[in-house]
Amino acid sequence: MLKNINPHELLSRVYHFIIISILCPGFFHVSFASAQIKAESKQSQIRNVEKISDMMDRARATHDASNIGLFFENTGRLHPYSRTFGPSGEFPINSGRNYISSFGPFVGVAPDAASGRPANTIQGLWIHNEEWEAVGGYHNPASTDIAMSDAPSTWPDLGWYVQDEEDEPIIYSSQDSYCVYNDKNNTVETLGIQIAQTGYAYGLSYAEDLLFFSFEMTNESLVSYDSVYFGFFIDIDVGSVPGGAVEYDDDLVGFDEEQNFITFYDSDTYSSNWGGATGIMGVAYLETPLINGETAGITDMHFNIWDDNSDDDSLQIAQLSSNQEYLPANYSADNYFHGANPHIDDVTTIDPAGNDYTANFSSGPFDLAPDDTLIFIISLVAGVDEVDIYKNLEVAQDLHADDFIAPKPPPSPSLSGIASDNKITLFWTDEIEDEPDALSGILDFEGYNIYRSLDQGLSWDQIDRNHFPETGTDAVPLMSFDRVNGIGDDQGISYTFTDETVINGFDYWYSLTAFDHGDTLIE
Repeated sequence: MLKNINPHELLSRVYHFIIISILCPGFFHVSFASAQIKAESKQSQIRNVEKISDMMDRARATHDASNIGLFFENTGRLHPYSRTFGPSGEFPINSGRNYISSFGPFVGVAPDAASGRPANTIQGLWIHNEEWEAVGGYHNPASTDIAMSDAPSTWPDLGWYVQDEEDEPIIYSSQDSYCVYNDKNNTVETLGIQIAQTGYAYGLSYAEDLLFFSFEMTNESLVSYDSVYFGFFIDIDVGSVPGGAVEYDDDLVGFDEEQNFITFYDSDTYSSNWGGATGIMGVAYLETPLINGETAGITDMHFNIWDDNSDDDSLQIAQLSSNQEYLPANYSADNYFHGANPHIDDVTTIDPAGNDYTANFSSGPFDLAPDDTLIFIISLVAGVDEVDIYKNLEVAQDLHADDFIAPKPPPSPSLSGIASDNKITLFWTDEIEDEPDALSGILDFEGYNIYRSLDQGLSWDQIDRNHFPETGTDAVPLMSFDRVNGIGDDQGISYTFTDETVINGFDYWYSLTAFDHGDTLIE
């Protein structure tokens, strides 16, 4: 069965919940809340909004619906300034184990001697020189939050950024995000490059160790550019915590050219700060434009020691393009290019003891005429070991191939309730049982789970994990109903449940969720 991994998900997205207060026998009040995902049509148009760019439009958000937590901003930054702002590649989520030190997109345009055009790279890495700036109109202007699909209060006045023919929001994951930024703050010359960034996080057990980002790069200027590269700077520090022991100086870099996948891991797979084994985190290019009729993928990948990084456009375009002729004379090529292949560094040349490595990887070169748009899609992938991360990479590739339409739990029917003396009776209908799975088209409804909360949804059972760690992190249902068909527990289906373990005068929150019977690939 498909299930959500985060108990807090039960309060939002595709669930209906009911809050019942028993005041005294015969007197009660009931309040309802619901959120329903609709994505009947992919034939939609992104709304046109006024394109303005200003510091007042800056916003931030956190992807936290999957097993990777990531704070990000609408200024081309996929990490927080400080861990006090939020998680930075936290895996598992809520563990305090943050893998990412810095991460964000780079766009580079190679210099052209004939026209006198200098090297020009756009980045949000160097906080004293942030060249990406937020574009307004894509989130609630009264909020400093990026538009998130699970928080309608963050949406702009016209609603979610993409809608179907019936003006319903089209939402693909448990938690989509959307923001737009451009190179208004470019310190060399403003190029008119704009990025529309979409994020996807899935609160589903089989896709929990993934985050996705799509980048639509558009030339908003009247000038055509050639030799354009789209890439990323990434610094993953495995095992580190602020103020803790130095753990980032024994990291290693892996690269799978065939899979367009770069990984970071710890040389001894242990962190004294984390008090145990470390995992692996990496980034995969899932989609790039074509070069000579073939998907470009990662065309250039180079690693170097953190101390050798510099806010120098000529150095950065040399790394993005692998053209060492662009490298200024005061930089040693040996620090930035490794191995016989000028475009792809040989990771086997890395000292097995590791170091504080960073990496630049890119795709290009591309031509970018006025109004042209190029699309790049990546996935942040985590795993407890190499076998696990490659299993998750395969899931990421499959989700991308399916246009990010994932198998999902069935929607939940509306939940109603009646309170009486020391008991509450809940009831619902079979309204959702004939709805097919959005991906497979199969009628795979299997049953219902009822959850109860005594703390307004902070937890959905009353089991103390400190005393019963074997329970796991998933909330345990108060009651389950399962079709009698040889699948699951065969408890039988019901459309009513009476909770006789309640006490007059207390608030009780209930959540009704539905589950399907799964298949050979997904539980």
